[in-house]
Amino acid sequence: MYLGLDIGTTAVKATVFSARGELCGLGAAAYTLLTPAPDIVELDAEIYWRSAWTAIGQALAAAGLTGSDIRALAVTGQ
Repeated sequence: MYLGLDIGTTAVKATVFSARGELCGLGAAAYTLLTPAPDIVELDAEIYWRSAWTAIGQALAAAGLTGSDIRALAVTGQ
């Protein structure tokens, strides 16, 4: 099983795929960006971390797997 993690502008998305490329599980955790001033956008790194754990947990649960079932991880970000 393979795990994909996309760290996007408003959410972290996680997917689990089989070796045949079949989608086995999905997860997502949304967040709101902070805009303290015009042209400034911020987000505490801890929010990315917690959102990633949430999305991964959802995807693994949907696939009926645990972390030890994952053979590889691919991560993408904006």
